[in-house]
Amino acid sequence: MRLTGNHLVAGVAEVLQGSCCCDEDRSSSTIPNRFFGIRHAISLDIYVNRLYRYINCSNVAYLTALVYLRRIQILDPRCRLTYENIHRLYATALLLAIKYHDDEHYSNKFYAHVFGMSGLAEINELEGLMLSLLGFRMSISQGEYYDYKIFIMNRQAVSSAAVLQCESNMPISVA
Repeated sequence: MRLTGNHLVAGVAEVLQGSCCCDEDRSSSTIPNRFFGIRHAISLDIYVNRLYRYINCSNVAYLTALVYLRRIQILDPRCRLTYENIHRLYATALLLAIKYHDDEHYSNKFYAHVFGMSGLAEINELEGLMLSLLGFRMSISQGEYYDYKIFIMNRQAVSSAAVLQCESNMPISVA
């Protein structure tokens, strides 16, 4: 099974879009404020496309980053993904996935530029925060990876209600 290019980008963007709780108050989330940015600065479709275009990383890294976001929510259900934090959270999760899975990667300064962050200090801080949120657990099982891969490949057949249930505070789910 191959999931690449436009299908990968569209699937990841769709999962991220569906994972965002609407109009969530920052104070009700345990996501560190440092991850919050400007609401809807750029659409998730355009953002994930930008990442795919400029970052030469494995396709595995894109799905691994989704697994990391799910883990954060499982470890602390009060960690809520919103339109104000999803860009920085996903970018940082992708950075960690690249560093963990890929043999070669760019400098953090390069990633900060592509991710739209202010610079090296910001990306380094977010990287440390994300590692803490994950409990420094970076490996994923083959099952976790294939669950997301199959979910994205079949995303058209899954109802939007089953994708992610923000109202009931459920974590990102592929069930």
